[in-house]
Amino acid sequence: MNELERHVEKLFRHQPDTPETRELREEILSNLQAKREDLLAQGMEERAATEEAKRDIPSVDNLIDDQQPTNVERYRMACAQTVWLHCIFFWIGTLPLLFTGYGWLGALGLGLSILSGVGYLLFWLIHPAEQGIRSLAAAQQRKTIAWRIWGIFYAVAALSVAAVTFGSNLWYGTPVTIEGPYQWAVMASRFYVPLLTVLIPLTVSRFAALLPQYRVEG
Repeated sequence: MNELERHVEKLFRHQPDTPETRELREEILSNLQAKREDLLAQGMEERAATEEAKRDIPSVDNLIDDQQPTNVERYRMACAQTVWLHCIFFWIGTLPLLFTGYGWLGALGLGLSILSGVGYLLFWLIHPAEQGIRSLAAAQQRKTIAWRIWGIFYAVAALSVAAVTFGSNLWYGTPVTIEGPYQWAVMASRFYVPLLTVLIPLTVSRFAALLPQYRVEG
């Protein structure tokens, strides 16, 4: 892969893989290669010609129409299935916490799995054909925002847990004493519980990844 190809790949790294974007990608690469050849023919050095061609198209955001005709009902069903599966993953993830004081999370996970399963079943039984327009860019933006919020949340949560768990030891300069595997499990669970919330941005990311699959052609 040459420099121009890498540049085009970078331009499209956050764009959905659709027939339109693939066609636009090929067209832009062809134009950039033609631009570089013209500059080389004018006597410009290869490296300078490549950089000059790259400056012609620094972004493709304004070139892409991200309003996608979508089979909304099937997309919603897929999203409902994703929520159901992730609730099951959450429930399974809470099982190691049964004997660490967070056993209530297991009941919460089971309840969420049942409720989301019922919701998915209703989508499956009642699914009238429906089409609509969905924004691919908005879906990607929601994904980015979800990960940023979760990253901040987990960093704050982990630092808070560390401060509560080890703060007095650091303040008074005393060693951290953990007696037995049970205390290890209890301490680890304090960091593990907020980590389970990673399923939220994973769910939003899955929604964004599913959207191009339900494009309506025509």
